[in-house]
Amino acid sequence: MNSEKSQSLLNNNLLFVLFLAAVISFFNYGVLKDFKQLPSPLYGGDLWSHMGSIYHIYYGGSILDSSQLIGEIPWVPWFYYIPILAISAITGLDPMLSLFWLNIPLIFIGSILAYLLIKNYTNDILLILAAVLVLLYNYPVFKYTDFAFYIMMPALLVSWLYYLKNKTLQNKLILIAIIALSNLTNTQLFFSQYILFGLIVINDLYKLYIKEKTAFEFGKLIELLRPYLEIFVISFIISLVYWYWPLFVYKGSTPNDLQIYGWADYSQFNVQTTYIIDVFKAWYPINSSIHTTAFTLLKILGIFLIIKLRNKDRFHNFAFMILLTAFIGLTHHLVTFNLFHIHFAPERLYGMVQTSLIMLQIVIAANWLKERKFVSPVASSIGVLTFLIIVLVFSDIFGTIEKNSYYQNAKSDIPGTFIELKNWVLKNTDVYDVFITTNEDAFALNSFTGRKVVSYRRTHTSTYADLNARMLDQAAILYGNNDELRKTLLKKYKVKYLYWSVSWLSNEFRFNEEGAITGIFDPLMVPSKPEYKKFLDENGIEYIETVYYLDPAWQPNYPTYNVLVVVPKEKRFDHPWSYDLDNYIYEVKKFEEEEQPYWIVYGVKNG
Repeated sequence: MNSEKSQSLLNNNLLFVLFLAAVISFFNYGVLKDFKQLPSPLYGGDLWSHMGSIYHIYYGGSILDSSQLIGEIPWVPWFYYIPILAISAITGLDPMLSLFWLNIPLIFIGSILAYLLIKNYTNDILLILAAVLVLLYNYPVFKYTDFAFYIMMPALLVSWLYYLKNKTLQNKLILIAIIALSNLTNTQLFFSQYILFGLIVINDLYKLYIKEKTAFEFGKLIELLRPYLEIFVISFIISLVYWYWPLFVYKGSTPNDLQIYGWADYSQFNVQTTYIIDVFKAWYPINSSIHTTAFTLLKILGIFLIIKLRNKDRFHNFAFMILLTAFIGLTHHLVTFNLFHIHFAPERLYGMVQTSLIMLQIVIAANWLKERKFVSPVASSIGVLTFLIIVLVFSDIFGTIEKNSYYQNAKSDIPGTFIELKNWVLKNTDVYDVFITTNEDAFALNSFTGRKVVSYRRTHTSTYADLNARMLDQAAILYGNNDELRKTLLKKYKVKYLYWSVSWLSNEFRFNEEGAITGIFDPLMVPSKPEYKKFLDENGIEYIETVYYLDPAWQPNYPTYNVLVVVPKEKRFDHPWSYDLDNYIYEVKKFEEEEQPYWIVYGVKNG
């Protein structure tokens, strides 16, 4: 009996999968245990921005509100934040540490999802482990987008595959729940999953009326579409917890067009086409590295086989629809941008799907090679797994992490100046209290307290917020000469505090030794329009006109614009705002370093 139990355990592929997950978790633990802050520029980039969203909820803010701007909706859906906050609630850990340690359960969940997907194709444990490793080598992850890549998309594919295989009520309910949670995880995943949804319905219609040449009957059409309509309606209604406002209040209007000015300049058709090629090259590199090139060739063979064998069975047909979803995601801008001047981040839509698709590509390709007996079946499977371990684990995980400066910086303590400010703000203010400061200082302040601000980095806040209006209004408060307008705006934005840091001017401008402005980073800046010029001129706000990027983290292929750059009223680093504003503020807290002020919080009278 014991021998039979032992044999049963050895035949349980899931145990081997979980063992691999445990090994990957062990290596991740070795990385995460030394982290004291996010592996990111200190209070810069996506990770810290999303940390502010987590702190907003953690300190009592609503999931329906923007974590940065009062009166606005959240920048992104919030489902990823829920397990992080749950860990904090259970363990008492700071949410930043909970974010780190969430990786361990996610590794096991991801491995199970990969197993459930691939076991519908093969029981070859070595091929299953190879597919699991393809997914798990990406860990650790720290962002809601990565959560969508490595958890929600695999979960979506598994739930669809099992529903299409057996259309039971249980499988339908699971699919509905996963679709809804996917929509509440990431905006690009919202669009990717509906592309896949549409292709699945079209595929069924194709099989019924074209491939099988069934005579059209309205009753049969309704019978085919009814379950899909039920899945769509119920999951969509649940998704409205986030999507109601973007779709029905703002009706898709995005005053803060970060998806345009924060991405490649698609107004140039050559950029639209070369971008597709560049993304494909990034996912399928051919270079001097033998193992990288070999892995690319294996993935390309997988694409060829998915297309060739698309009608072989349900699994290959489903894999083909996933491939089409990735292709449409990568190329959709050729239609949507040229017709409607919008796109949904092609490389993101593609990456959402491609991350899971790679598992299918390498397993289908390896299995095809095994069946053709280029080498023995056992040697083929062992070879694929060994190859992937060498390539993905040792060359990518350990090599990348050791060389990643952000990972190394994450082992350092957060500077005491930030800790001092955080502690004071958390003790003395409410999560909905509003500060006025520079865009970069607002970013930093919000990222570790969740407190609200008047203006913020354009590319890290809601696309539905009018950042042009907010930046003009902030300029009028800080640098204008219209006192009545200043009082009105202070009340409008419910400003309670002004936060000054020693970096106020350097956050916005670059200066030469003579004090002249030689460059800009993230100042108050709006597109050059007659109505904006009129507002600045009428309110005595100094500005310069130039051509520049609206995204402070621009890349050369991003679009540039004629812009109006607000210049501080006073050129003093310790008092850049108009002296007229002093009538409305009073010093509350000062922190000094080496007997020099480092940051000061001012209260706003009647604020």
